[in-house]
Amino acid sequence: MIRESGYRFTFAGDRVDVCARKGCWGSIQGSIKRDDAMSLSQELEFYKQRKTYNAHSEYCITVKCSAKEIEKARQLREAAGFKILSRDIQGLYTPFACVVSCDPARIQWDVGEYRYTVDVSMGTLDDVLEIANSTIDNQQ
Repeated sequence: MIRESGYRFTFAGDRVDVCARKGCWGSIQGSIKRDDAMSLSQELEFYKQRKTYNAHSEYCITVKCSAKEIEKARQLREAAGFKILSRDIQGLYTPFACVVSCDPARIQWDVGEYRYTVDVSMGTLDDVLEIANSTIDNQQ
């Protein structure tokens, strides 16, 4: 199922989201970057800081996050980074993660004044790369 809302297309998949106990979803969107938008490098640093915070947050201290959960947060920080997309466009990848909260797998890229984003809950790097490259290859 695909729904269109302005410049955002949302689709449903056939996987079950382990965090929300509902079907997998995803979206593709593009918008004009705001003047105060973070660069993709700043987005990466923000992501890594947030994952570090999540692993050492009050939630983890109160609920006693396991060493396995803290290691997962470390691995997610390391997995995030820049990937080369179609037409040699550089995109920022951040993986699907459920540490303290759930985030979809995401890849973002800029073309001129526009920022494009592909999100897939429970997605993998291959999932978001396939959708992003297809989007880029089919732009006129």
